[in-house]
Amino acid sequence: MNDIHLEKGWSTFKSYTQAKLAMNMTTRKMAKEWAEYGITINALNPGFIKTNLLRQIKGWERWIGVPYMYFCASKPEKGADRILRLALSKEYENISGKFVYEDAIREPNPLDLDDSLVEQVWALSKKQVGL
Repeated sequence: MNDIHLEKGWSTFKSYTQAKLAMNMTTRKMAKEWAEYGITINALNPGFIKTNLLRQIKGWERWIGVPYMYFCASKPEKGADRILRLALSKEYENISGKFVYEDAIREPNPLDLDDSLVEQVWALSKKQVGL
């Protein structure tokens, strides 16, 4: 929480993982807040999908990342199927506040379970968007 904008050492990986951690934290928070309304909220990582995600990356990350994505990533349709499955399947109908990786619920990062840190991230998020 001391360097939320990564001004002291930005990197693609750090930025991406920090954003995912914050997303998972806010997913848990929103799931709790909206449970009384029958709304379920989950976070999904559809897996390594061929996208334009690497189009802005420079240097060694691009040199390694682009060929790796080309040969190892799943087709976009696979990612779309996973998104639709989570949104529409009866399998996830009453599940909320979870992290789904590809086709399975995964244990969260231990930081996701730190309610004090989750509250700090939630407050900061609201402040960042003017709420």
